Amino acid sequence: MVKIGWAVTGGLTLLTSIVLLVVFNKQETRAEGILRYEQSLDKFRDDLMRVDLGNEQALKQAKDLVAKERTLWRKSRIESDVSAQLSKINTSLQAIEKTRGLVEQLSGIEKQLGGDPSVEDLAKLFTAVRDADLGSQAADAGGTLKTRYDEAVKAVTAKYITVLQSKTAAAAQATTGEALAPFGQLEDTLRAVIEAANMSNDIDTKTKYGPIYTQVVKEVNEIATRLFDDAYVDRVPWKDLLADAASWTEVASPTFTHKFGGGLQLSNAAGEEAQSGGLSYTPGSHWRDYVIEAEVKLDSGTLVFYARVGDKMDAKMVPAVTFGTKNPNVAAEYGKTVTLVIRVIGRQIAVSVDGAGVYGPDDITGSKSRKGEPGIVAQAGTNATITRLRVRHLR
Repeated sequence: MVKIGWAVTGGLTLLTSIVLLVVFNKQETRAEGILRYEQSLDKFRDDLMRVDLGNEQALKQAKDLVAKERTLWRKSRIESDVSAQLSKINTSLQAIEKTRGLVEQLSGIEKQLGGDPSVEDLAKLFTAVRDADLGSQAADAGGTLKTRYDEAVKAVTAKYITVLQSKTAAAAQATTGEALAPFGQLEDTLRAVIEAANMSNDIDTKTKYGPIYTQVVKEVNEIATRLFDDAYVDRVPWKDLLADAASWTEVASPTFTHKFGGGLQLSNAAGEEAQSGGLSYTPGSHWRDYVIEAEVKLDSGTLVFYARVGDKMDAKMVPAVTFGTKNPNVAAEYGKTVTLVIRVIGRQIAVSVDGAGVYGPDDITGSKSRKGEPGIVAQAGTNATITRLRVRHLR
């Protein structure tokens, strides 16, 4: 009986041990499962948080993974973290889609600039990078894209100006107006850069390029004055500006009228309600230096002859000569036909009447337009007839 009792006790002990071992094993397995689950949550969240918000492919993969593993993170302790990051991913994808055109254009500009672009290619890049719409897109994008855009503008500008400077060095010994073209390109480019810098109050750009612009204008003025002497001007053929009426653009006024045929008749009503009106010769929009000859009879009022017309015919903005009897630059005798010759060369303007110098040479201020077409304005009470109007285009 004792032996049997011990056997039973031993059996029960063994059974209890087996039961306990099984329970312990189940608890351990459950704990390991919970641990693995918690670790999987941490890994999922950490991987999601590390996604590059600027990498479209990575963002799309992360978004797909969030959808695929929905049963893992939903109603878990990381659900709020995943939802917040998913919102950032969607926002980033929207931003990438919105700025795709901007990125492609910037990449194209950077790629071309990194090669060996010609001066013609640089001119196109200069125009492209300063496109108002591109600048607006970059400003809206902000952040790294705005910085990237600003750097592209600076890089294109610097390279283009450097190339143009090398071209002007070769053109400094030019013997024709056509050969001075690089000076015009460089001057226009620098002026555009400085005007943009003025608008944005970019002190660094103004400080960098302002002195270069001043020197370029000074140099080309001196070359033009020296090159375009009387002998050179006389060799340049005249161009008849009255031959093609369609080339003239009217600056309209309710009281101004004009008529081509047998010359050009200009009339403007008198009185306080009258408004100045006129015409500009648009094919000359890129002219810089030229000599105009006008055979004109002024019967009343005042004519204003403009040169290098830019945005508008305004004596504060472009070189101008008034021809009349009320505080004129050039005095007129009503009813008498005279020949006016207006020379706009370099930084000076001068006028002769019937071969005698009557005005200038007078310095043209640096704030006025440096290129543009000729134009004529008839002020209130003006009646005039221009029987000849021609030009020698020098540069």
